[in-house]
Amino acid sequence: MLEATSGLGLILGPIIGSSIYTLMGFQGTFYVLGALCIPFSICVKILLDRKFAEIVASRERNQESLLPTNETLEDGNRTEGDADE
Repeated sequence: MLEATSGLGLILGPIIGSSIYTLMGFQGTFYVLGALCIPFSICVKILLDRKFAEIVASRERNQESLLPTNETLEDGNRTEGDADE
């Protein structure tokens, strides 16, 4: 899938770019690119925020399973953070 979209971009990129250059000139290509970057950056931010939230939730679940429970502490087992009383 990645190679297909990359190949499609290599084929269509020069065609679309030269069409924009012909219609709008040199500066027009930058305006169009800038206008396209805004919605794409919003989409990437939304997707990365979701993925980051999933990673954080997964790490929290794993961290909770590694923490000692009250039962193990009541049995006399101490964790490294416990001070001598």
